Formats: sequence, structure tokens, C-alpha cells
Amino acid sequence: MSDRKRRTREEIRRAIQRIEHGRPKRVAEERCRMNISTVTKEAGISAASIHNTYSDIAKVIRAKSGKDGRSVLDTERLARTRLIGILRLARERLRAAERDIARIASENARLVTENAVLRAKVASRNMAELAGRSRSQGTQRAPSDYIIYTEKES
Repeated sequence: MSDRKRRTREEIRRAIQRIEHGRPKRVAEERCRMNISTVTKEAGISAASIHNTYSDIAKVIRAKSGKDGRSVLDTERLARTRLIGILRLARERLRAAERDIARIASENARLVTENAVLRAKVASRNMAELAGRSRSQGTQRAPSDYIIYTEKES
């Protein structure tokens, strides 16, 4: 390695340290962030020389800034995959809840009808069940399975 390259590499290393410690010489402190542009300005070289000649240092700068091209894409892809999984699980739970609601609504309607019939039976002494179907057959009685006796007017 030539002496000039060695000095440039050392100047880049010092520029990185100054930026990390927040004490730049050539860049305003407000704009002092770890990226290739800031390091090249602080070191007094062109951005092209970092990319072309010192590509190993460019990788180090990207890693320190958290903007390694591959790692950013991989992180975003993993986050997206995780969120898609969470969304899929939430949708499945929603479908299960909707099925439960439909089942419960149907059962509720059946119970309301049965309750109305039983209340009518208790309230009226002139009501009798029609023969035919029995509860042992597993069928529910509908209001039409009952007949109400009315008293004859004299």
C-alpha cells in the first residue's frame, strides 16, 4: 500500500472517530451524522474515492450508521413478514368470532321462542299439547304444536 493511501486511510479513520464523538472539524455539528457523505467531507476526500478505493471503509460506515443496504431490507422484510402473520392470525380470530356469534344468535332465537311458549303455558290453564311429536325424538316444539282452549260463552 502506498504512503499516500495509508495517510488517506488514517485520515478517514480519524474523521470517523471525530464524527462518532461529536467533534467534527470541517462539518457543522448540527449536520454531523454518520454517513459516507459526512465522513468524506470531514476527511477532505471525494465520496467516489470512498466507494471505489476504500470500499471496506464504506461498509464500516454503513454498518455504523445502521444503513447497510442488505440489513435494512432484511429488517424491513422480517418486520413485514411478522406483521402479515399477526394480521393473518387476527383475521382468523375474527372469522371464528363471527361463526360463534351466528351460532349463538341462532341458539338465542330458539330459546326465545321456547321461553315464549313456556310462559304462555304457565300463564294459561286452558292450553294443552297436541299429540304427535314428543321431546324424546329430539325435536323442539313450535308454538303451533299447542292448542289453546277457550271457554264457550253462554
